[in-house]
Amino acid sequence: MSQNVVNRIRLLEIPGEVCQVMARIREQGGQVYVVGGLIRDWVWHPEMSRPATLDWDLVTDLPPEHLRKLTAMTHAGERFGTYRFGPHIEVTVMRSEANYADGRHPSQVAWTNDIHQDLARRDFTVNAVAYDGESLYAAAGAIEDLAARKIRAVGDPRVRFHEDALRILRMARLAGNHQASIDEETRHAGRSQVMLTRSVSRERRLHEMVRFLASPLDDWPLWDDLGLDVAWEWPEAPRPAPLWRLFVTAPTSPAARLLAYFLMRYPWHGAALRSWTESWPLPRAWRLALGHFGRDGELNVKQWCRIARWERHPYTWLYRDLALAAGCTAEELSPRTLAVTASDLGERWAIRGRAVKDVLAYLHEAVERDPRLNEPKKLAALIQDWQARHERQS
Repeated sequence: MSQNVVNRIRLLEIPGEVCQVMARIREQGGQVYVVGGLIRDWVWHPEMSRPATLDWDLVTDLPPEHLRKLTAMTHAGERFGTYRFGPHIEVTVMRSEANYADGRHPSQVAWTNDIHQDLARRDFTVNAVAYDGESLYAAAGAIEDLAARKIRAVGDPRVRFHEDALRILRMARLAGNHQASIDEETRHAGRSQVMLTRSVSRERRLHEMVRFLASPLDDWPLWDDLGLDVAWEWPEAPRPAPLWRLFVTAPTSPAARLLAYFLMRYPWHGAALRSWTESWPLPRAWRLALGHFGRDGELNVKQWCRIARWERHPYTWLYRDLALAAGCTAEELSPRTLAVTASDLGERWAIRGRAVKDVLAYLHEAVERDPRLNEPKKLAALIQDWQARHERQS
């Protein structure tokens, strides 16, 4: 199996623009290697004919002052030796690190020309592989863990997680996204140090959480198994048993996935959801939609279907996503066909122009509340009521 991994890595096709960057570094006397998640994904997804990611991470022993002269682009990580050579190409000076004072970034960095020393500072063995187009280098156990699809910390997992608590969230995300197992010692270290994740910025935590929720639905309990609800800062009060089978599939949109996880894990805490949305760095549309659900939403699939059919509801997209994931069909979510048409409104009630759209929306909502109203006589009474109220307002 390990030899299959080696053979697969040797099939990696390095694109021309990356080869050009590598050639420029070598012209200056530097060594340069492809490293990181791109190699891991290439090995774990043999169906790929080329790497799915566009992001290429390279490392080199070329000193920072020499590397900086090779690119006109700037990068926020230059003080840690990372330089940008294109929209999707980053080159980092090989280094060893020490004293992660803030639990995220090293306070001491020492440049090195030893690729093995650079690999030894990385988070997980499956990310600690380097390839220069001909030769392959890996941390101890890395090739075997790639073959076994196993997440294992490089070195002592407690040290790795104490250096950077984001690695605990990344461990869960990698396992869920790639259906990989987690080494028992690494799992235990992450579980026992889970409170360290609170030191990571909410922006970074949210990013990893949302990426984890791109995993298949059956892998979502892993987040709870690892105790990572601590990172959400959601309710810590006694909770009912999770409703892990509330949904048939995971919703499509990231916001609906986040809501789906909350509904399965905290089904009766709508007020807590609303409060959470107000304090976290969510996109505005997510905050409004999730806050609305925390106030008015119900744990009721029939209700989701009903609202999903309301074309004028501001969060139809959210309810539709939830309803589809809970097993409703697209036909069930299609707006009901009314017993009167737009032509009828013009011919029988002289309703024309923009008012036609308003009346049809009014009728749709009434029929959603009570499908028995979808009869010509009953709809006629509703139309006359709408006209009477419209005349009074004008």
